[in-house]
Amino acid sequence: MKSLIFSLVLLATSPVMAIDKDKKQHFWVSAGISSMVYIAQTNDGIEPDKAFRNAVLFTLVVGLTKEVFLDDRIDSGDMFFNSLGAISVPLILKEF
Repeated sequence: MKSLIFSLVLLATSPVMAIDKDKKQHFWVSAGISSMVYIAQTNDGIEPDKAFRNAVLFTLVVGLTKEVFLDDRIDSGDMFFNSLGAISVPLILKEF
């Protein structure tokens, strides 16, 4: 599981991969939002599994809202990298 997490992070951040800058920004913004939510909730005493779920869901709602209201469309690539970011960093925090 840990090697899968690191592989996802490396894939999304690798300068060698043909991933455009916009997708990497989606990854890192989502990672930042979800990790802040996860840390805040675990500090408030919420169980790690529930905090992880809440952080991912909150982050994906924020990303979807941005896509719909600011871009007037849903870009599946943007949402894919939002999902990777939302899942990977809180999962690292939870597993380590």
